[in-house]
Amino acid sequence: MQDAGPESSQNAASFLRRLAGPSIMKAGLAKDQTEINRVIAEASKGSKFYEVRESRELWQVILISFP
Repeated sequence: MQDAGPESSQNAASFLRRLAGPSIMKAGLAKDQTEINRVIAEASKGSKFYEVRESRELWQVILISFP
């Protein structure tokens, strides 16, 4: 995902939170949520799961952008 301003970075952060899923609430992971989300996203890159989630995210942005 490319950054194109504050809205894009907010979308990227939202995508990382959704990609992490229920993993963010597990015991021992209460440190820095943004760092945890980043690590999970880095580990997921290249996987089929990541590609599907990224394409869903793109379609949601497209559908919301065009009324």
